[in-house]
Amino acid sequence: MTFGESSMREPMRRLESSARPFLASAQFSRSPRPTLVVVAGEDAAIAFARNMAAYLGEDRVLLFPERADTPFSPKTPDARKVARRMEAAFSLACGRPCVVVASARALIRMMPPKDSLVAAPLVLEAGVELADTAREGEAAL
Repeated sequence: MTFGESSMREPMRRLESSARPFLASAQFSRSPRPTLVVVAGEDAAIAFARNMAAYLGEDRVLLFPERADTPFSPKTPDARKVARRMEAAFSLACGRPCVVVASARALIRMMPPKDSLVAAPLVLEAGVELADTAREGEAAL
């Protein structure tokens, strides 16, 4: 039985809110795989992620934060939030065994297609030259 199956959802609804991160962490520990947890609001997502990180470690739990900016507004997006969203999306897309916690509202913002690789991290190393041409599927620098 997996956490996402409907037979598991009903017991999760009846649990006290403080027990939900524990149960989700136990399920993930038993069977690590890419996992998305959706909660009602941003404050709940932050608390849920913090509680799960206490059980699993901060490296295995990622928060998919809600963006405060809106399309066509003059407000500049918070670069840290955008980076955290990209890291979480990329981790799920590439199949990394981690837990991504998001509010429902954070998920309604448009994301690039999974295969676009725009969220793929760019790794720079001292002494290594960047290729003159972009690899297939990646943007040129």
